[in-house]
Amino acid sequence: MSVLIKKWDVLGVGELVVQFVCEGNFNTWNDSQILKMYQSGSVANICANLQWLGNTTLLISTVGNDKLGKFIVQELDDRGLCSEFVKMSKTSATSIIITKNRDISSDLIAYRFADTEIKGVKDKLIEDSSIVHTSAFALSKDPARTSILNALEKAYKMGKDISVDWNYIPSLWKGEDSQKVFNKVVDLKPLLNITLKDAKLFAGKKIEIEGLKIFLSSFKTTLTSLLCDNGVWFCTEDNAEWKFIPVAKAKTVIDDDRLEDIYWAGFLSAYLKGNSIENCVIEGLALMTKKMQTPSTLYA
Repeated sequence: MSVLIKKWDVLGVGELVVQFVCEGNFNTWNDSQILKMYQSGSVANICANLQWLGNTTLLISTVGNDKLGKFIVQELDDRGLCSEFVKMSKTSATSIIITKNRDISSDLIAYRFADTEIKGVKDKLIEDSSIVHTSAFALSKDPARTSILNALEKAYKMGKDISVDWNYIPSLWKGEDSQKVFNKVVDLKPLLNITLKDAKLFAGKKIEIEGLKIFLSSFKTTLTSLLCDNGVWFCTEDNAEWKFIPVAKAKTVIDDDRLEDIYWAGFLSAYLKGNSIENCVIEGLALMTKKMQTPSTLYA
């Protein structure tokens, strides 16, 4: 799909991968025999959900020049998401993740190839965007990490909002200093989203919500959103006191995968409309509840 607009609400820079999901009930990886293929990647998913919500989004990513890469680019095009700046690598294959369900958790197998090859983000694209968004997944490997950090720093100097989903998975950071990268990110005062599960993994020790709130409060962000099963704890640069907003209970839970992507897309969509942080959280949670009662992606 060609670029037909000059301004974007959100510029997403990060992962676009193929996800193979094990079908059926099983106890070990050896028991699973059926895999189903999906387009995936948190940054791509959030852009797709934002587009569905009526926002203009642009995704910068890299896939392989192979059948899997063509499959996920076609998936983006089918959903009306601009793929003009999704590059196809001539040397690396499309990245693949394998999971036991649609939720990308710490229990996954990852084959990282083209997604790590994001090389440079044009200044004009940053200038023409209101928010620049990325993720911990995308920041876990170079050269993508350096390119993304440079883009975030430029966005910060231009006065743009920065959004980061810290979807931390320890196995993706082997041999890498995740704390150092996180420090660089929070120095740019982003809108930061992290799930309770990922926050515990990142803290690296057994710690409950109160301890996590103290830990996260040491980083001065514009917003820190801690997404839990029953709602969201959040604090802001202007109000360091944590506040909790519960999520409405779904009448019937049909699908509870990738809820953090849904929540954050709803939050950012409300933020772009000038809502208060509290109302943004409420809108994100409402969208998350809707997703629980929907048997597929909202933008399908």
